[in-house]
Amino acid sequence: MASPVLADETDQYRLFAVHIAEHYHLPRETFLATINCESRWNPTAVGDRGTSYGLAQFRFPERDWGFTKESALNPYFAIAQMGLAWSKGLQKKWSCYHIVLATYQHPWGS
Repeated sequence: MASPVLADETDQYRLFAVHIAEHYHLPRETFLATINCESRWNPTAVGDRGTSYGLAQFRFPERDWGFTKESALNPYFAIAQMGLAWSKGLQKKWSCYHIVLATYQHPWGS
């Protein structure tokens, strides 16, 4: 079971994610909402039946990210690599990206 994440740690991750989004000129709210959807800001999250790792839920081994699963578990590394991937137009690799977009385009109750 993954260890709980303290609020101040999550705040630090969010601030870093804002910095990365601004650095790469990414849509900040979409970037942050996708991370929240993927891992709830838990840097040790493991999903997709044990194939996706870390805060950004990088999937292994079917995708060659050019780094290890262990690196994906470092929250700052994961956020930076996710930002880099998004800057190259790879945001569709994250399943939550589609969920976040759908939510923004068709918010509940509208």
